[in-house]
Amino acid sequence: MVLRAKEDEGGGGTAVLPEAQFQQRVLGAQKKNADELAEITTKVDNWQKETKSAMEDFTKLKNVGADVETLSKSLKQVTLQLNREKRLAQGSTSLQRITSDPLMKASLNACVRNFASTNGDLKSVADAIVKGIGEDTSPGSTLLVPQLMHEMYDTLAKYGKWNTFGVRPMGTKITQMPIETVRPVAYCLTSEGATIAEDTAKAGGTATLTVVPIAVILSVSQQLLQDAEFDVTGNILNDFYEAYNYRLDYLTFQGDGTNDATNGGQTGVFNTGVAAVAATGHTSIATMSFEDITKCMLTVDEGVLDRETRWWMHPFNLIQMLSIKDLNGRPIFLTALEAPTPGAMGSILGSPVTLANAAPKTIGVNASTATAVFGDPQGHIVGPRQDFAFEYSDHYKWANLQRSFRASGRAGVQTRRAQAFSVLTTPAS
Repeated sequence: MVLRAKEDEGGGGTAVLPEAQFQQRVLGAQKKNADELAEITTKVDNWQKETKSAMEDFTKLKNVGADVETLSKSLKQVTLQLNREKRLAQGSTSLQRITSDPLMKASLNACVRNFASTNGDLKSVADAIVKGIGEDTSPGSTLLVPQLMHEMYDTLAKYGKWNTFGVRPMGTKITQMPIETVRPVAYCLTSEGATIAEDTAKAGGTATLTVVPIAVILSVSQQLLQDAEFDVTGNILNDFYEAYNYRLDYLTFQGDGTNDATNGGQTGVFNTGVAAVAATGHTSIATMSFEDITKCMLTVDEGVLDRETRWWMHPFNLIQMLSIKDLNGRPIFLTALEAPTPGAMGSILGSPVTLANAAPKTIGVNASTATAVFGDPQGHIVGPRQDFAFEYSDHYKWANLQRSFRASGRAGVQTRRAQAFSVLTTPAS
């Protein structure tokens, strides 16, 4: 990773990823990952034996109507195996490539640890958890012991599904996106001398996307930084990756437009799509019917059905939807084993399903609750700016024998047309 570093007078430093490298590494990597996942999920014959077995078990359990707990465990196993297939296909993830390369890992560790030195001149690195790693708080309290293990363990959810929408790099803070709502009308000429009528039907408008800063601060104990036995590379990179992705995922799916630290004035697709309300009495996902699902798919503009449509929902919500069957008694959800699905582990009535941990989670009976979104991915734009900065401060934690690292970037989300999406919603009663 090549970073341009600069010092300031306040005892801090910053490192900026230039635009060209941002385009190539960040957006390029997102597209590459999506393409590779699509290829993996459609080439069932190339799967490892364990992956096929896990998918077969999940398919059988789905078709016999197993209980929610059993299906949940099976889905986790399938997800684990598909992630393994992806790692095998890629050779390793970008994080693994960095941490397994001795030179890259040593360089990054040297940069981080150099902050603990009073005369250090390398000013880079970042990360992303809202509470610091210190000797008095977990997980720092478990790390500052005579012998340190080389890996950080967690059972935290993974994020980064914002790239399943229309990702466009933003060159400015505010971007106007043109939208066509009505096409021009063509007429037949009944004679050679007939006049071509001027069109009055064509119509459209614009949607405004405004990016907001997304920033995280991590305070790290100097004792941890100075310990030559502990490898901070993987933890720092992974924490920043997940924290940034979680916030952008949240804005993409659940943002409610409030101008606060949680929503940043951004509105997610669950709050911008057109509500497709299930039938009266269907106040839980488990009680929804086939007609509720088809109603949702027919709520979007008719032209959307000609596009590469997709579903988005929380994994728990999919588990509850597995009991919904079509008019012939077959489950509406088909696994990738039953119907190979580009970029997804399965599909609902032909459209791939994206499982997103940052999407709303619905458990039990919840009236008037958004449970899933259906529509055209290009109808919702995610616009990251290219100015990602990694900075440090010598003074923020002066009294705590700590150094603080800060990572920041800017991004925004905007639905181009509400009718490109329908939100499957439970009724009021």
